[in-house]
Order: sequence, then C-alpha cells, then structure tokens
Amino acid sequence: MNLTLNCIEKIENLENCENLNKLDFTANFIGDLRCISHLRNNKFLRTLYLTGNPCIKYNLYQDYVINNLPQLTELDGQKIEKTE
Repeated sequence: MNLTLNCIEKIENLENCENLNKLDFTANFIGDLRCISHLRNNKFLRTLYLTGNPCIKYNLYQDYVINNLPQLTELDGQKIEKTE
C-alpha cells in the first residue's frame, strides 16, 4: 500500500489488513514512533518505508522499529539482517 505524500501524522486503523505485506509512508508527517505498534498484528507485513518522516530522526529509530515489528525483512529500502 503506497501512502506516500499524504500528510499522514500517525499510523492507525490498519490492524485488520490481514494480507498487508508492504507499506510505504514516505514523506509524510509521522512524528511519534510509538504509533507503529498499530502494525504489530499485521503478521505478513515485510516491508515498511518511513523515509522522510520526522520520526526517523530519533536515536535508535531503526532498532525501535525492528524490535517492535519483528516480522519485517526490509526497512526504508534496506534488508534487515537476523542479527539486528
């Protein structure tokens, strides 16, 4: 699902998208990283893009996302290694 450039401020109401496997929030206004918790139940979600959002400026941004969404295999166009 491509939601690029939509002035989105938080991630919500995607919990029941059972077959969602790619989500692109590039260049929006997502500032609160905690809202990614709404994606935990999307067990088929493998790819997430948050590039261009204020939340990527947080220290340990990638670690936080990977720890909260362990089903991901790619974040912002980069493969996630199992050691991460």
